[in-house]
Amino acid sequence: MKRIAIFLIVASLIVSSAFAKKVGIYKGTRDLITDSLLKTLEEEGWEHVFISPKEMADLEKLSETDVLLFTGGWNDYFFPSYEARRALHKYIAGGKGILSSGFRSGYSRTASRPLFPQIGGTHNRGNGTFIVAEGDSVLAKALTEPYSPGGWDHVVLFVGPEGKVFATCAGDPVGAYGEVYGGRYIAYGAFVAYNESAEAVTGVERSFLMAALDWLASAPKRSEAEIAKASAQAELDFLRREKTLDWTFFGRGPDTGSGIIPAAFQQNAIPLESRIFRLDFINSLFDKPIDKVVPVARKLQSALDALTAQKSRMEAATLTRINKASVAELDEWKTDKNKQIEETREKLMPAGQLKELVEEADELIASLKPAIEKEKQSRLAKEQQKDALAISELAKQATSKDFETRLNAVTELARIGQKQCEAPLINALKDVNEEVRVNAILGLGWMQSKAAVPQLIDLAKGNDLRMKRRATQALGQIGDARAVPVLRSLIKCDDIDTADNAIFGLGWLKAKEAIPDLINILNTYSR
Repeated sequence: MKRIAIFLIVASLIVSSAFAKKVGIYKGTRDLITDSLLKTLEEEGWEHVFISPKEMADLEKLSETDVLLFTGGWNDYFFPSYEARRALHKYIAGGKGILSSGFRSGYSRTASRPLFPQIGGTHNRGNGTFIVAEGDSVLAKALTEPYSPGGWDHVVLFVGPEGKVFATCAGDPVGAYGEVYGGRYIAYGAFVAYNESAEAVTGVERSFLMAALDWLASAPKRSEAEIAKASAQAELDFLRREKTLDWTFFGRGPDTGSGIIPAAFQQNAIPLESRIFRLDFINSLFDKPIDKVVPVARKLQSALDALTAQKSRMEAATLTRINKASVAELDEWKTDKNKQIEETREKLMPAGQLKELVEEADELIASLKPAIEKEKQSRLAKEQQKDALAISELAKQATSKDFETRLNAVTELARIGQKQCEAPLINALKDVNEEVRVNAILGLGWMQSKAAVPQLIDLAKGNDLRMKRRATQALGQIGDARAVPVLRSLIKCDDIDTADNAIFGLGWLKAKEAIPDLINILNTYSR
């Protein structure tokens, strides 16, 4: 029995010495965990355990590890949960480390709140190839040469005030690191051990992974009192940041909308701003401002200015309250976003006042509609008269020896679209320049020129692929029954764009004779 007991003790010592450190790998639904990653960890003497989404909020479970590794994360929204984010701050304050790779550190393709924005987090997706070292940190030194981590994405980081860049891709920061609350954190906008393989990771990718894990697990040791103090500060900072985002966030980034105060402000401001804009636009239609418009527009602007000032005061007061609150007070301060937005709207501007302003503006706008329509028609008539006078000169320019002159003239003739434009546009179908021919086809299609149908049919039957596509499109827009036979033949064209245009054209033409052809496509064709 003694021999068995001694053997078991020795065996356990061998196992514990073989795995000197432990990494917890988050395993949810959008994570990138390859066999090559796990084999690499095993060969390097790192024990690994998987952490479930529920266990992310279990500080006791997390504390069994030295480092946490988050991978993948694309389209995994709101990672991790509020409770898990809170636990991770205490985990870091305990002297532990976190490597957030891929999309895990910020809000690009996730809408997640960054875990440690003072270090950095993902905020934009880019397409890159090689990652290169930046600086002289132990992490940068591990990137001994440019390497491609695999996949299509590299994720650009914003770098916080306490973060330092160690890697870039195409000039963008993709790796940032720093010490926070006595622990260590790395935000890395690339994938770790991306390529699935039965073999362990090798080369620079391996050296970086191990350097990152070793650095994260090597935070300076501290006393229990120091850890407790750091943990309390981390929790307080976390709660204040969360509450600040809840109430004042406005911009691109985490969450799927603005904070409570900006959201309430927007819901009150948009009705005012939209009517100010409409009234300004109405005045711009006339040679001089309309007397009735000016006072109403000024009243709306004055109300908007007062609303904006009230928003600023409310945000300042809210931030003061947040920054003075204790952990207990912040925990008691519950967030019910929809309810609080409605309450805040009323505090920013009473609903009755907003309703009165909007109704007054709407009544004025409605009363001006006849005058607006009359002015529009007058302007249109003047523009059409001016265009008609220009057609003769544009027709001459459409035959110029200068390419730019011909292109501009044909484009203008296409825009004008009057009957007199048909002949020069039809002539332009034979231009030596492809851009000129394309613009001529587009113009004839927009103006529904039946005179151009024979020439467009010839182009649709031709071998010039771009002309074929555009001519097919124009025939559908023009809507002349003479185009039906050629369009029916073109739905079988090998060029998918031509075939698509032919199908649309037959639909616009309501060509009943094409119904059997179209049904046949539904029954037999698979893209």
